[in-house]
Amino acid sequence: MKDTSEVPIRNFHQVTEWLYRGGQPGSDGIKSLAEMGVKTVISLRWGKKTIATEKSYVEAAGMRFLSVRLNYWNLPTQQIIDDFLGLVDHEASRPIFVHCLHGADRTGLLIAIYRMAKENWPVEQAYAEMKKHGFHRFRIRNFKWMLWKYARQAKEDGAIK
Repeated sequence: MKDTSEVPIRNFHQVTEWLYRGGQPGSDGIKSLAEMGVKTVISLRWGKKTIATEKSYVEAAGMRFLSVRLNYWNLPTQQIIDDFLGLVDHEASRPIFVHCLHGADRTGLLIAIYRMAKENWPVEQAYAEMKKHGFHRFRIRNFKWMLWKYARQAKEDGAIK
């Protein structure tokens, strides 16, 4: 793993050799991502103006920008989960940076689902990582519920062990 302590992005962490997570990057953060060789930025933000502004900065820095709109009030659909997993599976898009505003809740949920679906992590381990990176487990309980629901359904469907 790389030393990421100097990256000027709130809650920035390396997930795998090619996957990073964090909060909303500013212009310095976007510059750092480009310098690190990140090819794709996936935003989980849902405000249209926020998305448009970030898209212009990311593309100006030579990276690809993708938006997977996710908010706190609606749980991600299976289609959103499948789209996200498909995006991170696309090797030509790597390295990838995934973020929401704080890099804790929406990012935490989708990274936890990635860990279970692609790295065979048990739900308890994936949830522990969510908490480690700042998941607001009392304020956003529905995401915790969603994680366990996903684990149960994915096991029934044979998608995870």
